[in-house]
Amino acid sequence: YFSMTAETSVSKKQNDSIIEKFRRFLFGDDIFISYSRVDSTYALSLANELTKKKLSCFLDQWGTPPGEELPKELIDTIKRCSTMVLVGTKNAADSENVGLEVKEFL
Repeated sequence: YFSMTAETSVSKKQNDSIIEKFRRFLFGDDIFISYSRVDSTYALSLANELTKKKLSCFLDQWGTPPGEELPKELIDTIKRCSTMVLVGTKNAADSENVGLEVKEFL
């Protein structure tokens, strides 16, 4: 018979969090979401729903400023993600950066 105390449960959650952070460091996020900043409300909602399904997502607004060229850190992140989801809107089709993100992922 084994009884898990609240302290053990918290410790396990902290350990799981550390393991998840280490896994992301080594292997990247599950999903990179590419979108036009104009469509960021939808992209953020999508990321929230995917996160509820235990998938790790990366949105560039969570760490990179909008700009003319893709920062090296963003390119590295794209290459480490296992899947890309493209929010396919007219704005995304017109976005040079979205095109560059897709090219880097491929």
